[in-house]
Amino acid sequence: MAERGYPMRDFDAQADLVSVDHPDVVENYRVAHGIHERAQRQEASTEDLREAMLRYRSLFEELLRAGGGTAGDAAMAAGPGRTQNTVEGETSDGAR
Repeated sequence: MAERGYPMRDFDAQADLVSVDHPDVVENYRVAHGIHERAQRQEASTEDLREAMLRYRSLFEELLRAGGGTAGDAAMAAGPGRTQNTVEGETSDGAR
């Protein structure tokens, strides 16, 4: 995540930035981090750890899919006055 420009020392700042660039997976990231904190205190079950891995994986896959770009980069690529739907690859006016 450091290579993508996210601060590594402050989870809250990191999660806030992830929410801008990857809003669909930020909740998974926050839940997984909570499980990680419980695991540090020996309060997480094996099933909890499995869930954390699945949730972290969703963020990891999203970061790889995005290729390091941010939400601002996608808007700039779409052009003036148009927003890009990154899931479908369409702009707000229906162009591809």
